[in-house]
Amino acid sequence: MPRSTPLVLYAVVRQSEAPSIKGVTVLRAGALASLVGRPARSMDMEKAALRHHRVVRKIFESCSTLVPFRFGVELPSEQALTALLLTNEKLLDERLSYFQGRVEMGMKVKLPQLDFVLPLDRFHALAPNRNDRQETVEGAFFEGCYLIDRAAIEPFWDALSAIEWPVYGSGPWAPYSFSTLTLGEPIP
Repeated sequence: MPRSTPLVLYAVVRQSEAPSIKGVTVLRAGALASLVGRPARSMDMEKAALRHHRVVRKIFESCSTLVPFRFGVELPSEQALTALLLTNEKLLDERLSYFQGRVEMGMKVKLPQLDFVLPLDRFHALAPNRNDRQETVEGAFFEGCYLIDRAAIEPFWDALSAIEWPVYGSGPWAPYSFSTLTLGEPIP
């Protein structure tokens, strides 16, 4: 890939785990590896977003840990990406350690009444750290995202099946909901 080509950033992993995926380039910087591709200029936004999701999913399935980046993160060149990774190497490495062996699981529940209290003890036991769960109630719907150990996927589904009213579960996913980072700008 020419050094001045714009890049789409899919995910960051540790160098030792960088997978080989067709159509994805691995760029190494320090202890990290970024997985990137070329922007899909000829594709409509929906198709490009689906492509991005499929690539991140393949990376997720190939690695024990990753920091996923949402659709639309684009850098002007390989040099800009390398500088960004090196500037934020410590922060990204800490995030990779935090995500090690963990996945995101989600649920959406239609509450039987607006003042209903959902029994969440089993979910909180799977994600005991408050920073490992995001829970919101909007109208008659409860939504929860949980960062759990990969070994806790079956217990998550068991807890979900114990809910006696309409519920939708999803996952395992790359930890998108827990990847909000403020990256430092490289020093020129």
